[in-house]
Amino acid sequence: KQIWSTASYRDRLHYRDDLFAELAHHCAEVMRKIRDQKSEMKTLSVFVSTSKYDRCPPFYRRGELTLENGLTDTSFALQQLRVLFDDLIPDNLAKQPIYKVGVGAPSLIDAEVKQFELFNRFDNKDTLNNTLDQLSDRFGKGVIGFACQQRSYHERQGEIEMLELENYYTDIRDIVVVKCV
Repeated sequence: KQIWSTASYRDRLHYRDDLFAELAHHCAEVMRKIRDQKSEMKTLSVFVSTSKYDRCPPFYRRGELTLENGLTDTSFALQQLRVLFDDLIPDNLAKQPIYKVGVGAPSLIDAEVKQFELFNRFDNKDTLNNTLDQLSDRFGKGVIGFACQQRSYHERQGEIEMLELENYYTDIRDIVVVKCV
C-alpha cells in the first residue's frame, strides 16, 4: 500500500516559501489519508521537479526518510519535511522553477494490528490530529491547519491557448471486446 498527494503548477513555483507551503499542504493531505484508513507511515517520500518542456535545465530530486516508529502525526511529519527541504530544492529557483511536487508514504503499516514496544515514548498526538480532522470535516477543508500550510500560490486567470481537436466518433461495434475464460 502507498499513499501519494501530488500536483502540477501551470505558473511554476519560483519562491522557497511557496514551494514549502505546497509541500506542507500535500504532506497534511497524506497524513489525513493515513489516519482515515487507520494506517501508520514508516517512510516519508518527497519529490520536486521542473517540466521537461521548460527552457531551464532539467531538475528532479527525491528525498526519503525512514522512520523508526509508525507515524500519523501531521506536525511531526511537517518537521521531517523541513529537514528534507533544503536538500530537495535547486540552487536557484528563479532559473529552475518547480513544476511538479509530491509527498508520499510508500511504506505503511496497519495501526490497529501492531506490536507495541515497552519503552517507546513516541507520541503520535492522536487526540490533536483527530480534533483537527473533525474540525475540517465539520467546517470544510482548509479551515484549520498548521501555519506552514498557508498557500499563496494561485494560477493567473486565462491566457491558456486552447487547441480545438477534430471530432472523432467511435461506433459501439468498433470497440474491441476481450473475453477471459
